[in-house]
Amino acid sequence: MAQSVTPAVLAGALTSFRTVFNGAFEAAMSGLAGAWRNIAMEVQSNSAIEQHVWLGTVPQMVDVTAGDFQVEHLYAFDYSITNATWKSYFEVPRSFFEDDKLALVRPKIAQLAQEAARHPGQLLFNLPISNPLAFDAVALIADTRVIGRSANIDNQIAGTGTTVAQFQTDLAAAAAQMMLFQDDQGRPMGLQGNWIMVPPALRQVAYQALNANQGAGLNQIVAPPGSVLGAEEGYRIIVNHQLTDANDWFLCHVQDGFSPFIYQTRIPPSLEPLTEGTDAAIRADRFLFGVRARYQVGVGDPRHIVKTTNT
Repeated sequence: MAQSVTPAVLAGALTSFRTVFNGAFEAAMSGLAGAWRNIAMEVQSNSAIEQHVWLGTVPQMVDVTAGDFQVEHLYAFDYSITNATWKSYFEVPRSFFEDDKLALVRPKIAQLAQEAARHPGQLLFNLPISNPLAFDAVALIADTRVIGRSANIDNQIAGTGTTVAQFQTDLAAAAAQMMLFQDDQGRPMGLQGNWIMVPPALRQVAYQALNANQGAGLNQIVAPPGSVLGAEEGYRIIVNHQLTDANDWFLCHVQDGFSPFIYQTRIPPSLEPLTEGTDAAIRADRFLFGVRARYQVGVGDPRHIVKTTNT
């Protein structure tokens, strides 16, 4: 006997679907679909447009034993990211409820959750490719920029090639380049790159380069996925499958709330049914289930990334 489709039946199904969605979303964010979170600085947004006011670094310590201190201004930058609304929906026929076929719907609900976890990474992984403007109105990757009193900041270097030995050489050069970048008061920041973003074609080369015998000072540890990375633990690798150039790669500094990439979230993903006020939906013999969220990605401090380009 066919089951009557009533608001109560729909409400019960929705409760079950939300349990499936929440579990699948949490699992996806903790797995490969959410790997992008490792290199993103997550910022909670409270409005449609979030102003990221980069105040720069504070003045350096000076000896005031013989006199009073001098107050200096901070370098202020006005950088904003506008949240976007994202949705994904699919249709469930009324007959699925009548014929007790909801078990066929639950995998689709889980796929919605996986898509919600994956999509911000798609946006974020495209940032090194699109190379948008950073907070100083210069492209994220650029060979010429000055921030405040800094010397020139060139975060794009020429690589020597893509063999294991050449990767090791270029990694040392990129790490040294990053450490010399200056803050807006002209002081070397000493940033230590710890995440290597590579295209799929360089994944094995990068792993071999890090785990080969490199001698004192370069024998770095590849930490397990999801582990907490301390400065002494060395490098970790993240594969960006959207990088179409098989030869270029990036060294990033991601630590202590700093990253070259920003994930700005206003409303987290949640399951959203279009079954309420259900009389019309019941008459139409179809129901919609989907996910809705509001977020956006952007770029952070360009001094936290170095691109190695191999021609």
